[in-house]
Amino acid sequence: MWEIEQTYAGVRQRWRLVESQTRKANADLWQPELEKLEHRLNRQLKKLTQRVFACKPDALEALMQFQDGLEVHQLTQVSLETVRAKRPPGRPAKSAEPTPVQGYRLQATLQQTATAEDRFSRQRSRFILATNQLEQSLWPAQTCLSEYKGQQTVERGFRFLKDPLFLASSVFVKKPQRVEALALIMALTLMVYTLAERQLRQALDAQKQTVRDQRQQPTAKPTFRWIMQKFQGIHWVNLDGQRQISNLNDERRLIIHLFGPPVERYYYASG
Repeated sequence: MWEIEQTYAGVRQRWRLVESQTRKANADLWQPELEKLEHRLNRQLKKLTQRVFACKPDALEALMQFQDGLEVHQLTQVSLETVRAKRPPGRPAKSAEPTPVQGYRLQATLQQTATAEDRFSRQRSRFILATNQLEQSLWPAQTCLSEYKGQQTVERGFRFLKDPLFLASSVFVKKPQRVEALALIMALTLMVYTLAERQLRQALDAQKQTVRDQRQQPTAKPTFRWIMQKFQGIHWVNLDGQRQISNLNDERRLIIHLFGPPVERYYYASG
């Protein structure tokens, strides 16, 4: 990682240039963007080649401006054709002079450079990580990068709190004390959600088990939101004076087992 110190908005910062080898090697992460860029450039080139310029210098200047904006592409088969006025209907006389020149039109083909994919993948796999923690001994580059990546866990928690299933948007409180209390409840709920998801994933990994995801594919890393949805439709029912749990299938029993004795006692206790 390459690092320098900069001052931005009056704040001294350390800037690091980070390159993700995983993103660089995975073409699925940047290939669609390259294809989208090429499609957009072809549309722009088509408009440029349909334009009639009053003189050759104007046409060449427009060509140079287009070329200057290219990152990983180049123009080939470049030519300049003369656009003349249409002749009147009928066979022209032998002494007829050529119709006057109305302008000039560019012709060109867009093509990727030989190093296009390598250069594009390197550009898209790099990003700048900035921090105002200037003490390198306390905050080395690798620690800052690890903390930055760890934000993804927090962001997933925000998605959980904003989810309609959480119903947070339907709760209205006015007093500051109640706002603080609601925030505490939301934080505790998020903590329980995160711990439950972590415990289930660890248990699945330890026992080499999987559950079905939303696409009915096996996964060892389900979200706890999906697990909660799997348990919708389970009810207590009374049969011959005995309370029993209904709609427990093999997958739900596996999940209950993976959560351990406390959850098993809740679901399998007879009334």
